[in-house]
Amino acid sequence: MQLTGYHYHNADMSNQTLRFLKETLFKNLEEGTVKLPDGYDPENKKLTGELVDVPIKDLGISRIWLVQDKKLTDEMIDPDAQLLAEGGTGAGFGQALGLETTPAGGAAATGEAPAPVDPMARLIKLKRYDFVVQFCWQPKTRTQRRAVAEARAETERAAEEAAAAAPEEVAATDGGAVQ
Repeated sequence: MQLTGYHYHNADMSNQTLRFLKETLFKNLEEGTVKLPDGYDPENKKLTGELVDVPIKDLGISRIWLVQDKKLTDEMIDPDAQLLAEGGTGAGFGQALGLETTPAGGAAATGEAPAPVDPMARLIKLKRYDFVVQFCWQPKTRTQRRAVAEARAETERAAEEAAAAAPEEVAATDGGAVQ
């Protein structure tokens, strides 16, 4: 799979560009979970369809790597542009171009002319980081995901039992040496 994208999270010099990408996207693909209707009733040996957290790695996603990245570039953004493109009514750049409706009680409702807005006043300068990420995805069925989850749970139970038994063994060994 290939993901081409960009982010603007570049104001913090200690957590920008690739570092931010690794701490968010990469980390979530490796360690994150998603809710899926994979609930299982072991008593009846049936899927219940209940939403449960499923580790993303159980979906068959692996080997995440950065294929391409570019240097930071400056970009001027109108913060209202997305809202206006979806039929929003925010004030700003779109209002200056006559692209939006006036909210109830505004200048149009009172018969007053709207105040002129400098379109450049709404623009903000951000640093944009472009990237291309690839990862392998070999989809797993519910049955395969359940088998992986059961094996992981069994391994965790065995580790907990071993940890609980370890202090008893140490105590028995120490007690035998003090005679």
